[in-house]
Amino acid sequence: IVSLLDQRKRATSEETSASGKLLVCAPSNAAVDEIAKRLKEGVMTSEGLTSPNIVRIGVADSVNASVKDRILDKLIEAEMDASSGKDGAPGGKWGAKLDMLHQDIRNIQISLDDVDREITQAGSDIVKMSILRDKRKTLAQKLTKSRILLKDTYQDQKNYGKEMEISRVRARQKVFANADVVCATLSGSGHDMLTQIGVSFETVIVDEAAQSIEISSLIPLKFDTQRCILVGGEYC
Repeated sequence: IVSLLDQRKRATSEETSASGKLLVCAPSNAAVDEIAKRLKEGVMTSEGLTSPNIVRIGVADSVNASVKDRILDKLIEAEMDASSGKDGAPGGKWGAKLDMLHQDIRNIQISLDDVDREITQAGSDIVKMSILRDKRKTLAQKLTKSRILLKDTYQDQKNYGKEMEISRVRARQKVFANADVVCATLSGSGHDMLTQIGVSFETVIVDEAAQSIEISSLIPLKFDTQRCILVGGEYC
């Protein structure tokens, strides 16, 4: 890995953008985490101690605590936080806002029911009837406005969700664009997300290769790989 990183440093910027990313795999999460941990702590290259930009593909519950900050989802969230503006309602507050509007509508409807009962009981009292009808008209207008606001809020929530999804896709692309090394289990390297963003890896390194199932070792080779290096195992 150090040798390949040195080659990448010596390459031109055009070559670097087109190739040079490494995909490092192993059959087990423990093996992948060990490699990611060592890379995160820094490796000695021709330019001195270097900490390559690592992306760990995996589920948080299965990843060692020492490299959880390099999990793809966490890197995406950090990138979104760094690039997003401060205006706009946070996604977590939509539920509270919608609950409040629903409660307002229920309260208005209860008040309308009460007024309707009072109108029925008012009988021939013209003055009281007039007051109640004005009150009912005001409540009906308020109910209409609240329902319109509720509908608009649902639409805003939907639009916000679309914007967040677009932002997530952009953040994910940026995370991978900046990555030097991507670490994943053999099965994890087959994640649809890697295929969807069109990422390619010039070199794939498989650690503990002798312990892996042959068919699993083929999974990371689907990314237009030009070179595969199989490493390790007491049976090699």
